[in-house]
Amino acid sequence: MKIAISAFTIVLSALPTSVFGLFDRNFIAFAQTPVPTAQKDAGFEFEGSGTPNMGKITDTVFQGECPGEKPGDAKARFYSTATLAAPGRRVVIRNVSPGLSGDQAPFTDRDYSQGSLSESTSVAFGTRHELKHFSVLEGQNNLEYEIRQSDSTTLEKGAFTIEMSRSERTRYRNAICNDEKYCRGSESTPLDQCENVATRSRCYCPDAPGNTFIRR
Repeated sequence: MKIAISAFTIVLSALPTSVFGLFDRNFIAFAQTPVPTAQKDAGFEFEGSGTPNMGKITDTVFQGECPGEKPGDAKARFYSTATLAAPGRRVVIRNVSPGLSGDQAPFTDRDYSQGSLSESTSVAFGTRHELKHFSVLEGQNNLEYEIRQSDSTTLEKGAFTIEMSRSERTRYRNAICNDEKYCRGSESTPLDQCENVATRSRCYCPDAPGNTFIRR
């Protein structure tokens, strides 16, 4: 080791002074060059969408005997490349977009303890906080998130935006019917005393089972 150091010293002593200045400047520039780091990325992955933070909600329009509409929803899972899922972790996501109503911003609190994504959450259009789903607006939504450990320690905070679009699909919906016997010409007459027993269909729509009608 001493021989190697001495040889290196002899080589350096033989170099011109200008070379040392160049060596110093290059060494300082190298030492001050920042080391690039991976950028933090967080957001929603929507089922059926190949692009993060891009979701679509499809509403159903019914035609036929039982017309009506059924609002749709989308399933989404949170991810973060900076703070991965681990035992005891949860993530809280809030919608802080302008145009929402209510005293409390819509939020969802999901399990984030295993795998690469959080527990699934239902996303639906709305303007206020709901218990059954996470409310979003059509178009761009501004979301804030906080990843917490079970002891309430905050591990990561941040924000991201999602883009939500709407579509419709049409379905034909017929009534559900059951046959029943009745006394034709005198429905108040008991069947065992009726001389003209007939059969008819009593029907109801799936979303209103209490409202029945007779199919003629």
